[in-house]
Amino acid sequence: AGAKASFSIPFSTTKVAVGTVSATVQPDPSNVSLNRVPLTVATKANQVLGTDYQVSGTVLNSSQVPVSFVNVVGTFYDTSGNVVGAAHDVGDATLAPGVTATFNIILLEEARTVAKYTLAAEGQGVAPGS
Repeated sequence: AGAKASFSIPFSTTKVAVGTVSATVQPDPSNVSLNRVPLTVATKANQVLGTDYQVSGTVLNSSQVPVSFVNVVGTFYDTSGNVVGAAHDVGDATLAPGVTATFNIILLEEARTVAKYTLAAEGQGVAPGS
């Protein structure tokens, strides 16, 4: 409650002028069945690749349960603190407790605007015996 989360809205063309976008998110507790487990970003490195901005590194499953569908989301900001983009990487392997996995996120065509970024990582808890 009260937290912020990244999201992206894909457009069908490469350049779209957007003034303002807002969204209201309302949870439906009767429809929540996923066990989300926060993960730790253990290492990270960034670089500019032409017009693209890349962030790669490792995430650590610091929980006590195995997780699948490891998702790392990068939110990218300009010098004024405005969001200029978001991108993510999803892994398909199950990650045991204490184990790391690599990620690679590329924000396309926005390298010139990125001043800083944040990362958030989570996985879906795997039930015992699954």
